[in-house]
Amino acid sequence: MLRSLVGSEMCIRDSQRGGPGGPLVLSSLPKPVSVDDLALTFVLPGAEDVPLCENGAEMDVTSANASDYLSKVSTALLKDTMQVAAKAVREGFGSVFSLVSLKMLTIPELVGIFMGNRDPITIADLDTYVICDHGYISTSKPVRMFFELLSEMSVDKQCQFFQFLTGSPTLPVGGLSALKPQMTIVRKTSGDPNVPEDSQLPSAMTCQNYLKLPAYESKEQMEMKLTQALENGVNAFHFS
Repeated sequence: MLRSLVGSEMCIRDSQRGGPGGPLVLSSLPKPVSVDDLALTFVLPGAEDVPLCENGAEMDVTSANASDYLSKVSTALLKDTMQVAAKAVREGFGSVFSLVSLKMLTIPELVGIFMGNRDPITIADLDTYVICDHGYISTSKPVRMFFELLSEMSVDKQCQFFQFLTGSPTLPVGGLSALKPQMTIVRKTSGDPNVPEDSQLPSAMTCQNYLKLPAYESKEQMEMKLTQALENGVNAFHFS
């Protein structure tokens, strides 16, 4: 879609790159199975009522025409079926600014602008760009445990955390340094003397990128509570 936005043609190499969910189309035929044994015809995979050429349902895919088949599948998925959506997107952006200006940016740069930053977050990033306040300083034991936990998470798990914290699964271009308001961690105490502080789950104020973190006794307990909060609260809205 971004290639079409800047006026570039998409090709089969783009289908091999795919997106977060993986490749869009078959990038290579199974080996050592012969192409002739796959019983394929020139119709769109998964849509046998969509021929890729005239009388496509009656034309077998063979080793001699396999490249032509892959090219037609790629064109159908990446160009023909996207034309209406791509035209609408181009017209929408074109009504605000000249699309020519987008040619100054690479596709990876456009991906960063539209989809956000998915670079792994490190302890160094957290030490540099996170504010600790209201009961915590950067050297507080719970803060150090949290920094370790977050930096050890997979990128997908970190995205889940930032969805919980900010409402968006990705950070802006520039990563944590560009997040506004700046990420802040405060201590979450219990207002009820009968409720132990460490029995509570972490909570967040997404409008302020504000994490309320109880002072858990161990890293294992913090991981359990944080995981529970992410799995049950990432798509929920409650008063924090």
